[in-house]
Formats: sequence, C-alpha cells, structure tokens
Amino acid sequence: MRNLVTARLTAWRGEEPGLSRGWADSALQTLPAPQRPQGRLALLAALASYQVDARVLHDARTRPGPAGDETLIATAAWASFAAARRIGSWLHTAPATTPTAKR
Repeated sequence: MRNLVTARLTAWRGEEPGLSRGWADSALQTLPAPQRPQGRLALLAALASYQVDARVLHDARTRPGPAGDETLIATAAWASFAAARRIGSWLHTAPATTPTAKR
C-alpha cells in the first residue's frame, strides 16, 4: 500500500483527481483484495481528502482483520504527510546567507 501511494505521489504534479473515485479504484487493482480498503483510505487522504467519507472509513475499519481507530489515523496521517512532503518538494527557497559583520 505504501509503495502504491508513494508511486502515485511521485508521478503527481498537483492536478485535481476529480470527483469520481475511478482513479483510485483503478490504482487499487494492483493490491491484494484485503489491502484495498486501507489503500483506498491512504490514496484518498493523500490526493483527495474531501472524498474520505463514512463508507471509506467503515470499509477500512472492517477489512479482514479489523483495524482500530489507531490504524485508520496512522494510515491517514502517513498518507497526508507524504503528500505534504511531495508538495513541499516543489517549493524553492534561496539558500540562507550569513550577513557579513561590519568592522
């Protein structure tokens, strides 16, 4: 799941994925079926957090081997932070300079 999200973020240039979740469903086909609900949560948290709804959380929570709230929070937090790091990599800052002391 992490590899999938990382690969999507690496290719992402900031474009809006759209209102449909078809893009996520297509990407999730590469994961084993039991990992897809949590993968969907991760992809949506990273690239379209407004699409995370009660159904996405329910599916991730009740995937084979129930996931507690800690797992859901950790998944969403990791994916969100990975997206923030990606966006941060686009920023260019000038190197810090040390002012020269006047004598």
